[in-house]
Amino acid sequence: MELLSMVPRPLDPQMLMGNLRLPVSRRLFHHYLHRTNKVIAICQGKRNPFVAELVPMAMSSDLILDGLLACSGIHYADLAGGPVEQTTWLHYGQAIQGQKFGLTRLAEGQSHLLVPLLVTAMLLCIVETFRADSGAWALHHLKAASVLLRKVLQLPDSQLGDDTRAFLVERYAYTMTLAHITMGSESDEWVVDDSALLFPAIQTSPSSGCVHELFQLIPRVSIISRRWAAERQAGLVADDAIIEHETLRFVVSSWHPGSDDEIHGLCGRLYQQALLVYLAASSTLGTETQDGYSEDVQDAFDNFIPLLQSISPDSSISTTLCWPLAIFGSCARTAQHREAISQRLDVLSSVYSAQSVRDTKKLLEKLWQEDDPRVANPSSLERMMKQERTTVLFF
Repeated sequence: MELLSMVPRPLDPQMLMGNLRLPVSRRLFHHYLHRTNKVIAICQGKRNPFVAELVPMAMSSDLILDGLLACSGIHYADLAGGPVEQTTWLHYGQAIQGQKFGLTRLAEGQSHLLVPLLVTAMLLCIVETFRADSGAWALHHLKAASVLLRKVLQLPDSQLGDDTRAFLVERYAYTMTLAHITMGSESDEWVVDDSALLFPAIQTSPSSGCVHELFQLIPRVSIISRRWAAERQAGLVADDAIIEHETLRFVVSSWHPGSDDEIHGLCGRLYQQALLVYLAASSTLGTETQDGYSEDVQDAFDNFIPLLQSISPDSSISTTLCWPLAIFGSCARTAQHREAISQRLDVLSSVYSAQSVRDTKKLLEKLWQEDDPRVANPSSLERMMKQERTTVLFF
């Protein structure tokens, strides 16, 4: 009932004459309130921004509501194990067409459409991660959101409340950083620029499970790991690359939870270990342990696996697990570690019915079939996606 208390009650009759006039649409709206929002959000405290912020916006914008109902409908069908209903495709099509029409009107100077267009782009990005073989479309919507967000941030406070601004910035930044591996080196410059601009601008506490000080390091870790591997293959790692690598390792290792919130702290520790194994697997050539890992990689696994096992399948933090599981999965060389990661991905798929989780497992299984210690690192995720001609988003 707490979720419903955030929604206008009773619903305005005018809403029922619009996009909620169909019984199926109202069922999808109900499903979003009770199920779908929990798949795409991890809450700090009792306030879920995917209800508190998103639902009121959807109630005042048919465009946003279409995106929300499409998101709920795709998730509903997956969870039920049946085909997507025609009404869901109707809302999806209206959201896509509304985006195209809205962008045209925006170009003509109708700036009041900025926020609905941004929110819908972000919703459509989520929709595509729920669908099979739609990762490339998700990136298309994410790139559109990048352009729109920069314009939205120029709006005066009178047109965009602080909580809504923080939610939009945080959700975009969260999605963008986790998609960096998928987008590849071509995105390095704008992803780093966006990270430097957006994370410091989020003044409020995290509302989407996004540990700001660690998430903003993800692009830098990805870039230096890729560069280190390339320079090592060429025969010489430059001094500035070594300095950047060691600086990042120190910063990540030194992180401690700044919040008393248990979920926030646990999320941070998971991502801390994922970043450390990312750096270690891409650069370390030291003594191998009994499992065939370098000592730094072994230490990261020894810390990560107990953390993973401490998280119950239905914990809200599970919605943030896909990326660290992909990172550790790309480095996993033992049957025990691979099985632990594979089993947790199966659990996530069962509980949340997220296509991106299933796609992540398939990609890791392709890497494990190679069973080559020389490519047991996160850079192989991008390589394997290109090899398989697929686009996987790890969230």
